[in-house]
Amino acid sequence: HDGGLRVRALEMNACTRPARTRTLWLCCSVLLAVSLALPAGGIYTSSPQEIANRVGRQALLHQQNFLFWGYGGALIFDGLYQCNATFHLPFAPILDEHLDKYKADMHSFGYKILENETIPWSSAVGDSLGLFPIAYVDRALLEAGSYNDTYVDLYLAVVVASKYIILYPHRLPDGTFSRDTGGSWPGELDGNYTFVWADDMYMGLTLLARLAVVLNDTEFARDVAKQQLTFAKHLQDEEDGLFYHGYNHYDQHHSCCKWGRANGWAMMSHVEALQALKHFPQLTNELQEVQHILQSHSKGIAKYQSVDGRFHQVVNETWTYLETSSTAMYITALVRGVVNQWLEYSEYVGIIEKAWQGLKSAITGNGTVTGVCSGTGIQANASAYEHRPTSYLKSANGGLGSVLYAAVDMEKFYKYKSG
Repeated sequence: HDGGLRVRALEMNACTRPARTRTLWLCCSVLLAVSLALPAGGIYTSSPQEIANRVGRQALLHQQNFLFWGYGGALIFDGLYQCNATFHLPFAPILDEHLDKYKADMHSFGYKILENETIPWSSAVGDSLGLFPIAYVDRALLEAGSYNDTYVDLYLAVVVASKYIILYPHRLPDGTFSRDTGGSWPGELDGNYTFVWADDMYMGLTLLARLAVVLNDTEFARDVAKQQLTFAKHLQDEEDGLFYHGYNHYDQHHSCCKWGRANGWAMMSHVEALQALKHFPQLTNELQEVQHILQSHSKGIAKYQSVDGRFHQVVNETWTYLETSSTAMYITALVRGVVNQWLEYSEYVGIIEKAWQGLKSAITGNGTVTGVCSGTGIQANASAYEHRPTSYLKSANGGLGSVLYAAVDMEKFYKYKSG
């Protein structure tokens, strides 16, 4: 408000001056107005930190849309906490307030978990319950020593992992997490929770992978590795390395398409698993097997990068639109793969940098992210995926948080690249 008054005062003052001086004053007033609309650092830059700042601040203007307990909210909390740690951006106090609310509200999952109330099994392992506690793990690790409720945060996360993921009952005979629905996949019958979704690789395994490291829990890590292998067995196309969105074990059918974000969930889950497994020398064989999945999957993805740098809504259907969240997820997975030497630097450096340029083109000056497909179940055909909406305010379940991940990982990539 003060800035607006200052601009109007300049304009009024200019009107009383000679023409040449008035022109100068009006130019100055325009520059001042622009500077007030820009971030503290002046003109926009496209550095990872500036991207994180713009995207994060814009998301926090719409907290009712983006800060909630659910898988989409989990990515945004996680991404904002990572930005807070990497770039020292002031996001944590707002996030802390929401996490505390979930523990105090008797209708929230957080409260029910801490009060040892039994929560009915969901039809998906991670969508509503199994992924979100990564936000509490973030807070416990990032604010250790300054936050007096660290133990309670970790306790909440461990209860969810032990009770609602490890004991999750809906699985195929080989133990793979499963669902009782194929979404909008027509003509497919459920043979008692026989649908496998690529989404569940990330939703169901990320909390286990991170807690495996925090708790030094070999069994958590082993379980993550086993799931990686069985998911890949059911969903990965051996010919091109890509993952189908879904599989029905009842009739052994794959769904129509290799949806971009389904492949993004899977790619990010590979590196979450590997980041856990590298801490356990006794699981070297498992690490090598998951690394092979990451390598074959990455090669498959790389073949379909567009000239723009982004990737398509259906990966191998290049007539479908360029989709932002899947591009961000691939950046994160490829960067972590390269930095940890699970992938060859020379093979992926160009792909990563081109994808980053494409991703930045989808972010407006005020931090609004465009081109994120809304939350999407398994569809009947590629045209159905092509017609999924990309509204910003409905992009939380579409993986908006993955853009924050990409900014953090690109910062790490540039440091790795510089030596």
